[in-house]
Amino acid sequence: MEKCYLCGLEFNGSSVKKHKEHIIQQAIGGSLTSKNILCERCGSKLNDDIDIDFNKIFEQTSVLLGIKRDRKDINGKQITGNHQAFIPEIQKILDERKIGVTWSKGKVHPNKPFEIYSDDGKKVTIYSNSETAKYFKKKVVSDFKNKNPCIPLPEIVFCDDLYGMTSFDFKMDNYTFKQGLAKIAVNYASFHEIPRDELNLVLQIEDNSNTANFKEAKSVMFFYPLGIIDKIIEDYKPKFQPYPIHTLILFNSILNPKLLVCYIELFSTYQYYVVLSDNYSGPSIYEFYTQKILPEEEVVFEPYRQYYKDRSSILSSLNISKEELINAYLNKSDSESDEQVECKLITRKRNERRYDISLKKYLEDIIDFTVFEKIHEFDNNTDAYSLNVFKELTINLNLFFHTDENGEYIFSIESFRQYYIDSEGEKVDYIDELFSKYKNILKDIKAYNHQKFYDLQRFHNSRNIDKKLSN
Repeated sequence: MEKCYLCGLEFNGSSVKKHKEHIIQQAIGGSLTSKNILCERCGSKLNDDIDIDFNKIFEQTSVLLGIKRDRKDINGKQITGNHQAFIPEIQKILDERKIGVTWSKGKVHPNKPFEIYSDDGKKVTIYSNSETAKYFKKKVVSDFKNKNPCIPLPEIVFCDDLYGMTSFDFKMDNYTFKQGLAKIAVNYASFHEIPRDELNLVLQIEDNSNTANFKEAKSVMFFYPLGIIDKIIEDYKPKFQPYPIHTLILFNSILNPKLLVCYIELFSTYQYYVVLSDNYSGPSIYEFYTQKILPEEEVVFEPYRQYYKDRSSILSSLNISKEELINAYLNKSDSESDEQVECKLITRKRNERRYDISLKKYLEDIIDFTVFEKIHEFDNNTDAYSLNVFKELTINLNLFFHTDENGEYIFSIESFRQYYIDSEGEKVDYIDELFSKYKNILKDIKAYNHQKFYDLQRFHNSRNIDKKLSN
């Protein structure tokens, strides 16, 4: 695709320049990019119209996970929430005085300072951030002297970090949220060269100007695990590494091939389908992408003894073309050698891909570990329920594990998030089933989404506490 999907103009390098677009927004950890879907002007427009407000919804999650992909400083960010302290005395004060907490730079401190005396009265601990503590200390000292003029002042210690589990609100504007998801879906479809006129449910192409605009995203629907293997995967996912992840899957429905759908999963938590078209006319498609989110240390590539022997395979594995190398050489500074420029390019490409993982390998590992373990639970059970579960598990496993013409096992994921086999042995289309059952399972969907959000918060809390203990 050599034109911008929004304005419809062909890239020409001057008035319509290519823009490096993150398929999933960079501010929430997206690492997949394309320079062939938006021009600079339209990329900037969509950033202002959609991305800025969409990214704000996930700002707390991004800060808590330490996502820093756009050179912005996240260390100064402060997030307010509620706290479940490990020490009952602290929790009692937080509850009685309705004191919230603030997370900043890995520490959790109360929004209002308070003090707790030891049982023997010889020590008092002030709980506060460091800036407020010095002023609050004066009040504690004054109050103590007024009440106990003849007793020596107790030892005063400070605590600016409350250990425990902290919960934060997820403030979602529904319209902004859906528009952001729709943009991700269109980006990914365009990345796979789906023409914009095939995306009729999310893009409106103006007859007079040939420009496209995003419609109000009404074709966004919750994902809920209906298939038996999906339920097992989702129960285990927070315990399986890597966690959390972003995932995209682009496919057309098996029940109605004219429905083009993008499944979006952000932070292993927010799971949605965006129906892009109800009149898709292209070939059958199933494309997928998954990435890690947690920050990793950048690596610097240094040429080694056998580098020039391995050079071709290294460049090929990173999809570095001859033209890209030539452009890098032409744009180098006077002080740089060709070798330095080449190593810098390899370093950048490797760092761009250090978050990528294989969805196929990820699912194979998690299914192998969890589903087969589940099957073994029913080995010695002969009751009707166990036999039915065993049968349903086995049938759905056959969607993933096949044998080729040589009798060797192969693993395939083309059914994942697209369809499953129900207890009657019938193939069920996810989009169709969720649409027909939506009202009846709305309560279950809400409970499921609450659990996914809780899993993410619990993960952050555990990670934050582990960091403190390691220090």
